[in-house]
Amino acid sequence: MKTARHALPLFISALLGALVSAPPMSAGPMPGERPADPTAASMRGHCAPAIVTPVAGEPGAYRIQTPHGTTIARRAPASPRTTGPVTEILVFPSFFDADGDTLGTMHDTVVVAPGTTVRWVRAGPGFHTVTNGADSGDPSASFEYNYIFDDTTQSVEKVFTEPGRHDYFCYIHEPVMEGSIIVTSANAGVGPSGVLTRAAFTRPPAPNPTRGPLGFAVGLPHAAQVSLTVHDLAGRLVAQLQDGALPAGEHPFRWDGRGTGGRLVQSGRYFIRLEAGAVRETRAVSIVR
Repeated sequence: MKTARHALPLFISALLGALVSAPPMSAGPMPGERPADPTAASMRGHCAPAIVTPVAGEPGAYRIQTPHGTTIARRAPASPRTTGPVTEILVFPSFFDADGDTLGTMHDTVVVAPGTTVRWVRAGPGFHTVTNGADSGDPSASFEYNYIFDDTTQSVEKVFTEPGRHDYFCYIHEPVMEGSIIVTSANAGVGPSGVLTRAAFTRPPAPNPTRGPLGFAVGLPHAAQVSLTVHDLAGRLVAQLQDGALPAGEHPFRWDGRGTGGRLVQSGRYFIRLEAGAVRETRAVSIVR
């Protein structure tokens, strides 16, 4: 579960004409916030004071100073009309929420198809940033985007096309406001919102047919126990490629064309079987010697 945070006084200069404060810590939940989990509070740490001031001569830009460092965040540019799939991440006073908290996770991970628009939507009061990177110590932090999310912001969005992991965080509320967007290399298993809804082969076995090794990828919307096996036409087990837990995301695999004994298998047709939760899928491959 996600928990509330200590007070974050944000001192805005007279140019703003008002004091902006992050959500105060309280014994009960904030408006629009889920009840705190007392067992998790010690793991969340606490936020230190941050000073936010407007950048002179640059409307919509703010300098944010925290004990972690200093950054300049800006209002997000106007977004063109969205035509592709969209997935939403809620911005609460002290956490991001991409899964409705159904998994009880602090650091939410969402797996999407290439070209999906990710939209961060305001779900409570507070002054935040939506900043790319794992945290303020990430060398790439804020290079791609660093958006202000204040009382006048209802949503910001960005289209993600590059396969791989894309971390984001709030510069003011790290380390409790963090998350990840993982872009798969294909659309298999993806629903209308662009989000991966079940375990699936996200990249088919290739090359196929093959005289040697082949590669493929499996995507998971959340952590799961995964079994990947190779079988012959008679259904006999030929090789075990994975048997255990994997985190959410896209995972590449390689089969070297060898059986459990380490010998190269004979020419023929084989089947790679994926089992994860209720999902049972197979992909056929042909070995040519």
